[in-house]
Amino acid sequence: MITEKLTRDDIMKISRLYGGGLRNEAEIENALYAGRGRSVPRQVAYLWRAILVSHPFIEGDKKTALAVAELLFRGSDADSRRLVAAIIRITKESIADVGRIERLVRYAMERH
Repeated sequence: MITEKLTRDDIMKISRLYGGGLRNEAEIENALYAGRGRSVPRQVAYLWRAILVSHPFIEGDKKTALAVAELLFRGSDADSRRLVAAIIRITKESIADVGRIERLVRYAMERH
């Protein structure tokens, strides 16, 4: 996993790749603040809740969420297919509980 810190600007750059104009910057800022000093899966969980449940971007929420996770998990064994499955489940079921999202993230990181 990378050790460098992900910033709001990094997330905005990723979002712009997918046409994601910003609706609500506060959601991203709050997620970054809440995840500070936490494990990478917990950081991803906060960011995914902000991106997938609160929809701060006009377009590209799911693609942005995946790109953010892949960036934070670079060098790990995270399975992109499982990350996508988790993203779809979170959006379909409107999962807003950070602990539950973190469990889905951790499952995507496990070797099977």
